[in-house]
Amino acid sequence: LTADGANDLRIQYEHIPAAYGRHGSWVSGLSLNRLLRGSAVGPQGQSLLFEWNHTVSQNVRINGLAQYIMSGNDQYTVTTSSTGGPDRVVTDNPQEQRFLLATKIYWQVKPWLLAVPQFGYEHIKNFNFIRGDSRENFLAAFDLRFNLNL
Repeated sequence: LTADGANDLRIQYEHIPAAYGRHGSWVSGLSLNRLLRGSAVGPQGQSLLFEWNHTVSQNVRINGLAQYIMSGNDQYTVTTSSTGGPDRVVTDNPQEQRFLLATKIYWQVKPWLLAVPQFGYEHIKNFNFIRGDSRENFLAAFDLRFNLNL
């Protein structure tokens, strides 16, 4: 974002169609020919991520993250169709929606010691695909990393 490289922004959009995990070729939605397929978003899901990094000094960097995730859980017939996609929706289940805000501060205390405090908040609507079940989660963590190979 800036010419000096002190600020950078990452924007990522992910969309996984329902047909990706629910059709006759790979019924489980997780593998095809023993190769793992898919995403944590899951079939019938979308994700939008904004991640910002700001370098305050040579020893301090701040990271901020905002992410929205929508996951679907509809059930489909699982018969091979001419288009390769799901034939029709059997059960129209609610969508789970997550909104996450998080921040980290990377502080190089010594050349061999990095301290990383983290804070976050997550709001979930229709938790575990149960209509009306909303949850709030909070994150607080402190990470110390030692580099003894100096």
